[in-house]
Amino acid sequence: MATIVIPGSSAVTPDTVVANCAPADATGDCVKISGDAIGGVYQVGAVDITDPAPEPACGIIISKTSPTDCVVQVSGVMAGVYAGLTSGRVYFVDVNSRLDEAPPAAPAPGNTTYVQSMGVALSDNVIVLSPAVPIKRVG
Repeated sequence: MATIVIPGSSAVTPDTVVANCAPADATGDCVKISGDAIGGVYQVGAVDITDPAPEPACGIIISKTSPTDCVVQVSGVMAGVYAGLTSGRVYFVDVNSRLDEAPPAAPAPGNTTYVQSMGVALSDNVIVLSPAVPIKRVG
């Protein structure tokens, strides 16, 4: 049986990276790699699951140190970024680049949406991140 340790309780540091992001990107947004690293700093942007040529989410912004500098958690136990999660539920990237416990709805005829799971909730504010790749096309 595996043991999961919550950060802040003698835990291993979560897998995070420092990145540049858009000023509109917010804490809690699911992000993708949007360009090559510059000076060792990753370039990220909010995921658009309706994009006809999507790139999968690689993580979630857990903090912003300036309008264009952020910290992205790419895997592991993430606590305190979301509230109101349901324990045991799988969470997906939604059309607003946030987590949702329901996969995105099927698009209108002729449109495409992509489905990507991001992890499983352990409690109302803790989720184990494990972004699924590849993502699934719907529509």
